[in-house]
Formats: sequence, C-alpha cells, structure tokens
Amino acid sequence: QAGEPTILGEKKSVRMFDMLLFIVSGILVLDTVATGAAIGVEGLTWWIILAVLFFLPYALLTSELGSAWPQEGGIYVWAKEAFGPAWGSMTAWMYWINLAYWAPSVFVLFVGTMIVGWDLNISQFWECMIVIALIWLTMLIVLFPLRYTKWVASASAAVKILVVIVLGVAGITYAVKNGSANSFALSEFKPVWGSNWAFIPTIVWSLMGFEIMNSAGGAIKNPQRDVPKAIAGAAVLIVGAYMIGMIGILGSIPLEDISIVSGIADALKMSFASVFGGATWLFDILIVLILFAFVGNMVTWTIGCNHTLAATGLDKTAPGVFGHHHKRWGTPDY
Repeated sequence: QAGEPTILGEKKSVRMFDMLLFIVSGILVLDTVATGAAIGVEGLTWWIILAVLFFLPYALLTSELGSAWPQEGGIYVWAKEAFGPAWGSMTAWMYWINLAYWAPSVFVLFVGTMIVGWDLNISQFWECMIVIALIWLTMLIVLFPLRYTKWVASASAAVKILVVIVLGVAGITYAVKNGSANSFALSEFKPVWGSNWAFIPTIVWSLMGFEIMNSAGGAIKNPQRDVPKAIAGAAVLIVGAYMIGMIGILGSIPLEDISIVSGIADALKMSFASVFGGATWLFDILIVLILFAFVGNMVTWTIGCNHTLAATGLDKTAPGVFGHHHKRWGTPDY
C-alpha cells in the first residue's frame, strides 16, 4: 500500500512522473551528447537505427519485467528468477561495480566543463581532489531516503532537457546566421561502415538505464500501472533530447574540433558569442546547470546500483554486509 515501508524500510513514495524523470536522469547523460556528435552528421542516422533496433525492444522488455516483478532489486530479481540466486547476485555485483569505474570519468568531465566554461587553470592534483570530493558528496546525498533524493533526480532530468533544448536552439540559430559548421546534406546522413563503428558501443551505452528505477522497486506505489507509462514517456524524451543536443553541437562546431570532454561547453560558448552577443550571465547559469546535471546523474545511478546490491545481502545470496542499511532512513549505507 502507498506509504507503507519497503524491504529497506523506505516508504512507497515513487509515482509515475517521478519514475519518468528518474529514468530520464539516468539515461540522458550530457557527457555522451558530445561523443555522439563527434561521429558526425551520420551519427544522427546511427541513433535512429539503434533506437529502433535496440532502444525500443529494450524498453518493451524492461516494461514487462518491471511491471511483472517489481520487487526491490530490479535486475537482480529478474536474473535470479530466470537463472538462480548465484547468477542473480553476480548480475547485481557487475551492475554495481560498473558505477565505481564510471563515476570518476563523469566527474572528470565535470572538471573539464568548469575549465572550458570559465577559462580556469586547475592543476591535475586539484582536479583529482575535486573528483574525489564529488564522489563523497554523491555518497552522502544517497544516504537520505528516496522520497527526498528522488527530487535530485527529477531536477537533474529537468535541467538536462533544458540544457539540450538551449544547446539545440542556439546551435541551429548559429547555423542559420553564420552557416552551419558541418554540412547537413542528405549524403552526410549515410552511415559509413568504417572507423565510426568504434562509436556504436557508446551509443548503446547512452541508451541504457530503463531498469534503474526498478532497482528500488519496493518504493514504487503502483508498478503494474506506472512502469510501462514511465518507460514510454522517458523513451520519447530521451531520444528527442539526444538528437536536439547533437544537432546543436554539429551546427556550431566543426567536426574535427568537437571534444568529447568539453563539447557542450564549447558549442554553447561559440553559439552564445554569436547569437546572444556573449550573454555571459546566461552562459554562466547554463554551466552551473550542466555541472549540477553531472552530479544528479551520478546520484540517480548510485541510488539504483546501491539498492540492487543491497537486495542481494538482504536475500542472503551475497554477504549480508551488502544488505546493511541506515537504521533511521532505510537506505543502503555499506
């Protein structure tokens, strides 16, 4: 029932719109918008192909699993039901350990965006210190109950959508005013079976995360009704946002100059200088929003991964320490 505690002691407080924004926050990753643009205009075609061949069936699959088995642990529960406890716990472990390697790279992009956006000069030592501090900040945030931390994910999703819309509009306006930095002729959309194959795994990676909300499935009020709706709505927003952001970058930055680390900041700086006469105050606000989105993205994934691994400890399919949770807030705190 709504409001009663889950297996971890948290209350069922997640509604359909919360899930939609949580999924958008997890899947729409700003650091991969520039990576997608670095493929070139043909990258837009690759996104459409993979959205049909991978993203759509993945959404349908997760929608079915998430509504049929909505228990705490999400992907762990699904793997355990299909292959047994050993494979379920292994799946949860691999799901969680991926976060430990990914989080530092996202926060490196956080620092890179600061440097490019505000023309800073930061030594490598302090870059490392900032990354470590952000990891600890993320871990402290996710100790709070999901009924509070879900707002970080929701705000992160809203910020990401706003940033890519501004990026797209500014890039298109720049292209109309000054000529596009890259050709959008029909021939440029043709996929090339060559070196760009290396980017395909990045696109697939950028489309993953539908299952993340079900990791805390016990906190969802009505999973049978709301999980499919949230996934369908999030899928449309995510694909549209990625495409708009890529078009904005390709419209303002020549392909050979696109940086996968600072591509968004570079594109905004270029288009703002031409379209908005600099508008440094607005540019500064957008940089702050982008930095928040990086943190929000990691908060979202840390919540999902921690709940997934915690379910294995509570289920005794892995060492019990993994299931340890905060006595007051009911959140994983190992």
